[in-house]
Amino acid sequence: MTSRRSENPLTKEFWIGDADARVLALFRILLGSTVLFDVVDRLRDFTFFYTDSGFAPRGAFLENMARVWRFSLMDTVGRPSLCLGFVLCGTLATLAFTVGYRTRIASIAHWLFVLSLHERNWIILDGGDTLIRVVSFWAMWAD
Repeated sequence: MTSRRSENPLTKEFWIGDADARVLALFRILLGSTVLFDVVDRLRDFTFFYTDSGFAPRGAFLENMARVWRFSLMDTVGRPSLCLGFVLCGTLATLAFTVGYRTRIASIAHWLFVLSLHERNWIILDGGDTLIRVVSFWAMWAD
């Protein structure tokens, strides 16, 4: 028996009925494309902003500038080749998220990548980056 979607918010079917997945799929595609564009844009100054040979090496950044409550997987890598490998793995996770391949796992990996990339160097962030980070978090919970 299939349940129908009700327009009345006081009914059970309104909250757990069938929903059109195309809207969330379009949202996922647009969010993933935005993050992919952002990663490509960040690659221009990648060595300067994200590696230990840039203006904020991990040691100095963690001691002086890092926020207390933060999480970044990029704190484990500092050499340019390892940082680029991390970004490549994160880009693949975002690409899988965008095309819908193993979406649940890809959405978690995508959020961890975005969070790690943003928390590695928060000095260069703006409000749009915060919006991408928050929306990526909520995308993990979508159907």
